[in-house]
Amino acid sequence: ERQAMAAESASVAIERLQAAANDKNTELKEVSINTFIDSLQASVHRGDPLASINATKVLDFSIPIDVGSALSDATLQALTNSLQHAGEKATRQIRIKADHHGLKIVIKDDGRGFWESKIPKNRFGIANSIRRRANAVGAEVRIASQPRKGATVILKWSPDA
Repeated sequence: ERQAMAAESASVAIERLQAAANDKNTELKEVSINTFIDSLQASVHRGDPLASINATKVLDFSIPIDVGSALSDATLQALTNSLQHAGEKATRQIRIKADHHGLKIVIKDDGRGFWESKIPKNRFGIANSIRRRANAVGAEVRIASQPRKGATVILKWSPDA
């Protein structure tokens, strides 16, 4: 049930970001970092009400709507993967940092973990929904995990990318 909620949250988050961009900056197709973070936090809480979310905004700036959509989707896919695979007792933490360097999102759980090298390359969640979408907008993706030590997904985007 929480997995379905997380997937639905991804769609809602993207729609909210697109609506915000259309309302405020139709020509630029950008969304303010504050709007992006607020939307992402709401979507994460719908997908996993128990997830811990911490956002640090050093300054307000805008990001392209396609960047916001891709990073929101990748974040929610990482959350969905955690809900599916980390185990019932796993806790999830999402940290968002927006500053003059850009945007960094860390999705971490203390669940079962895995060896990324043992996951088939065609596995949809990691290969397509996280890596491909984030990379398509110039974002970096790092995934760190070990069995019984949880998993961490780091998404980093810079306006200079």
